Amino acid sequence: MDNIEKIRVKYGLEMLFQALPKYFLVIILAVLLGDIIGTIFALASFNVLRSVAYGLHARNSLQCVIISLLFFVIFPEILIYFNINIYLVYFITALTPLFFYKYAPSDTEKHPLVNGKLRKINKIKTVRRALLFMLTIIVVPSFTIKVYAFSGVVCQMLMNAPVTYYLFNERRNNYETYDGKFIEHAN
Repeated sequence: MDNIEKIRVKYGLEMLFQALPKYFLVIILAVLLGDIIGTIFALASFNVLRSVAYGLHARNSLQCVIISLLFFVIFPEILIYFNINIYLVYFITALTPLFFYKYAPSDTEKHPLVNGKLRKINKIKTVRRALLFMLTIIVVPSFTIKVYAFSGVVCQMLMNAPVTYYLFNERRNNYETYDGKFIEHAN
């Protein structure tokens, strides 16, 4: 294993160990609210897309936990409580492949996606995964599972949206001004 591979493995392990306590808190709240299965679907849909779409990161662990609780536990519960129109869910979900085709993958200043070939590969993977979730959300009979999976997809869309980068005063397309200070996140 060369030095770059060692750095990538180290980075991946660091991210895993930083994420576990956050996921643990989200799962605890989901258990307390009584919908662990739904939350797992939300986390899964988000993470499956996140692994190739990348996007913004919270600035600190507390922000990350708050955003996670909002999108993976509270937001879906609100949508279910107010009985969101399923056709609205279908409509937004149907737009996700186009959205990700236009805006994914998204990088950050700390992790610019400088490898053009990898960007293209991840764009294709993201669109395919968005199509898979679109079909899943349409086909799965459970309204609750649809809403939770939809919540994870919406969260990832927000992490890739230019407006979110603007609101958080972050730059997009950092590969265009890459100065060699950071390595690209390996997938």
